[in-house]
Amino acid sequence: MLPSMSFKIRGRELRVDFLMPMFGRESAKPVFLPALGVSAHPLRFLDYLIREPVQAAVIGGSSILVNVPHPARFAFHKLWISGKRPVSEQTKAIKDLRQAGDVLEVLVSDRPGDLPAAWEELARSPSVLKTVRLAISRLPSGLQEGLVRKGVS
Repeated sequence: MLPSMSFKIRGRELRVDFLMPMFGRESAKPVFLPALGVSAHPLRFLDYLIREPVQAAVIGGSSILVNVPHPARFAFHKLWISGKRPVSEQTKAIKDLRQAGDVLEVLVSDRPGDLPAAWEELARSPSVLKTVRLAISRLPSGLQEGLVRKGVS
């Protein structure tokens, strides 16, 4: 039996999932990482998501500085994930689409310069781009128009 791919602190809402980029054939089988003593869930396109992270503060009893995915990359990755979920996970797909839309709304209005570079790199993968474009077509029309004006199409 493989060790857990996630950890949760009792009495807290925080949960840490261990992920790793998936290369090659599609597989949902966890991969054991002996150096950490944990298993990680392989996730396609994770390499895109974690490239060019930004720093953010986690605020609680004490604040700590962490690296998080670039917001535009996070949103586009969420759109891709929403389009790849099986029918049995449509509730999660709807949540992914909503989260991506919320981040994209902020980026279109407050940080439009963040979108083109993340989109350009995404466009290097035709199959990913097709899935993301289909997900964008399910976003509110005003947001779709805003994305087109900012060079995402």
